[in-house]
Amino acid sequence: MLMNNRLPAALGVPLLLCLPVNIYAFGGLICAGVQFPLFRVQYSSLGWSFITIVREFEYLTGGVVGGKAVPFTLVWGIAVLLMGGSVLSMLSWYRTGAARQKNTGGICLAGSAACMLIATMIYYGPAFCGATGFAVPVGIPLLFAVAWLLWVKKENEDIDVHRRGEDAGDGQSR
Repeated sequence: MLMNNRLPAALGVPLLLCLPVNIYAFGGLICAGVQFPLFRVQYSSLGWSFITIVREFEYLTGGVVGGKAVPFTLVWGIAVLLMGGSVLSMLSWYRTGAARQKNTGGICLAGSAACMLIATMIYYGPAFCGATGFAVPVGIPLLFAVAWLLWVKKENEDIDVHRRGEDAGDGQSR
């Protein structure tokens, strides 16, 4: 029964990988797109592009990109690793019920959101607009909110089951 109560939270964190994190445009509106944690979809004068995080690192190691794109991609990669840690932690929490796993998932998710915010600020500047272009971090506040809920919310299910066990074992009805 407890596993069913944890199911929405445990499956909700992996669904955050499908959340649009940034809407951006750069190069005098030559290119615009939507960035997700694992990929981005953009439209430019060359047409539509679907660029995964793996392809970003191929561009980085192949010398195709330079300048601000290098630290942006590295910090974004750290954010993706932290989000992966959050997903694994939440799946572990679903299986074991250990509250520590849920808290760890929330902390990893908050770290991921912070890295995404820092990466966006590295590329576009602290005001999310500059000579490079602009970005609107639409999904990052939601990531912080979910992380806070995971970290702060208490395990009411475990407390209720424990109390019911005490009530049943004392021989008194209330």
